[in-house]
Amino acid sequence: MLYLFTLFILFHVGCPCSYTPECIDKDILLKNWDNTYMVKHYDKDKCCKKHKGIRMSIESAFKNYKNVYLIGGSLLGIYRHNGMQVPWEKDGDLGILYDFNFKNITDLENMIYSASSNEIEIITSSQGSKYMMKVEFENITSFVDIFIFEKTSDDTFNYVKKDWASIEPALHYDDIYPLKICNFYDTEIKCFNKGISHLKKVYGDDVMYAPPEGEFISQNMMKAHYMRLRKKEVYMLLEIFILGLIIILGLFFCKTFSKRKKIFILGGYVFSLFFFMKLLYVFSRVSLAYHKNSNYHDNANLYHMDALKEIILEYNTQRRLILK
Repeated sequence: MLYLFTLFILFHVGCPCSYTPECIDKDILLKNWDNTYMVKHYDKDKCCKKHKGIRMSIESAFKNYKNVYLIGGSLLGIYRHNGMQVPWEKDGDLGILYDFNFKNITDLENMIYSASSNEIEIITSSQGSKYMMKVEFENITSFVDIFIFEKTSDDTFNYVKKDWASIEPALHYDDIYPLKICNFYDTEIKCFNKGISHLKKVYGDDVMYAPPEGEFISQNMMKAHYMRLRKKEVYMLLEIFILGLIIILGLFFCKTFSKRKKIFILGGYVFSLFFFMKLLYVFSRVSLAYHKNSNYHDNANLYHMDALKEIILEYNTQRRLILK
């Protein structure tokens, strides 16, 4: 009797993860993926709910606008996880080409809105740092990032948004086009022409295999690494400050320097120390962005390289003003 009752409940309510079959038991994932960090913190129930929202968003986008295609972690799921999402992935990734059909950014945003539905909220660049689709399911919010690509030459593409612009072209034409059809669950959707080749360029040659233990880098581990770097930075800056202070004091007690020259030297010392701190801060984050992990890719290095260029430009400008 209990068996029949259980079947009745399952028939009417449905298996919680029937819509996202990649969300399997944690023990199985641990066995299949060598006990890696991301799997250790995997939660099946959250995966079922979050991935349902991601799947709904991606399928809705493709249904309403055919020129979107899978990129990043969502593309990785197609090839490595049998057309489903990476079980521990926390968001989805879609690409759209910004071409001559869009007269301005408003046309582009209208197109992105058309790729949504009543259940899905669209966040544009004016509301946040980038475009994304947002859907809430059983108090769990899911996001799908929308990356806008622009053709920069006959054979290369780059991100439109300045903060995400790379010094080197991000993608090659042959990697993307002609787009080909791939299966996202039971829905046909567009993917890169050379998906695996592109994924290896982005995530590394071992992208199709389970990475060794310790290759995953979590946010907490990265924060701890930042803290260790900050301690090193403090010690380094303290040494520079003490050394500089000794030199400055020596110059102040030197009678051959006028009062005006001494003030100029002190100002230059403080100015250089300030910009050195800013450069060290950015460099520490750039170095962390280039980690070896093949499944936890982060484009932060592109943003930080852009910030680094801005700081150097600012430094050179201020330096010229002082030297005048």
